[in-house]
Amino acid sequence: MTRGFLGRGTGNAIVAAATLAAVSLIGLASEPITAENAGSLVEASRIDVGLHVFELAFLSDAQLAVADSERTAFWDLESGTSYVEFTRYEIGRVIGISPGRSNLAVYTASRNAEIWTVDPLEKQFTLCSIEDTEWPRAAFSPNGRHLAITNRWNDIEVWNLETRGRRHVLTGHHSNLFALAFSPDGRCLATGGGTSSRDDAGESTIGVWDVSSGDRLAWLPTEDLGDNHDLTFTVEGSRLISGGQRRMLAWDASTWERDYDSGPSYPGSYGLTLSPNGMLLAVATDNRRLRVVDAASLRAVRDVYVGAELVDVAFSPDGTRLAASCTDGTVRVYHVP
Repeated sequence: MTRGFLGRGTGNAIVAAATLAAVSLIGLASEPITAENAGSLVEASRIDVGLHVFELAFLSDAQLAVADSERTAFWDLESGTSYVEFTRYEIGRVIGISPGRSNLAVYTASRNAEIWTVDPLEKQFTLCSIEDTEWPRAAFSPNGRHLAITNRWNDIEVWNLETRGRRHVLTGHHSNLFALAFSPDGRCLATGGGTSSRDDAGESTIGVWDVSSGDRLAWLPTEDLGDNHDLTFTVEGSRLISGGQRRMLAWDASTWERDYDSGPSYPGSYGLTLSPNGMLLAVATDNRRLRVVDAASLRAVRDVYVGAELVDVAFSPDGTRLAASCTDGTVRVYHVP
């Protein structure tokens, strides 16, 4: 575990001293979560972050980044304190973390997208203006060289971070964009949209794009799924998985044909994430349960009743911890004792 993750150079950040709520972290060093031991998952800590956390990510094995619409905070799980806090009016709102966890994509109060380093927390450059975009979505490519970001017209802009030039504007979505996901080799980008309405999901679609040419490779209708709340490719890139309001669906990435449909009994979900080894999928369901799924069969291996509405989920880089954010302002951290 790296201590002093941001060093002492925190720019305009506000160093906070909030404390871990009620439950202390139990056994920080534990074994990776697998399908075989997921039945033993226990809540190791409950952090009162005081935010309705829309975005949740590990910065290291014991450090979390959490963000709502106005504020971002970095938390250390060992000490149970937030060591950096800032609002969108001071630095901006973090909307993306690079695969190596060294860079951040930040959406500022002036409606710009900026690139910052994590350690130290410093602005590198302004990438582009995304004027009048209330909640942009962003994703770094696996090699960290490209950033995909949504704009106000529900288009996706693909930027080269080395040249700082825009490569493509991907058009065709006519409804809110909720999710972006690069394939593991970085050649494809999947984009998921929806209408934000359970009564009318007629605009719900997934686009699949060639990152090099900007050509659309597939257009996948998902009216029966509802909003595409989150997307992920499997670790080898052979499958694309989408979780939404009514279903979980998967497509064979060689043909773009559906090869899995959870059926209407699916509880609905918001965030989903693959474990570092690609064997498990964690799902923030719409019935207050954290679901652990076998990534190959998409069969649930464990449902953990959380007792609060879930928003997002994240695995630690070493796969030993699973964090879930809730609308009650807490983040629950689970591990195998």
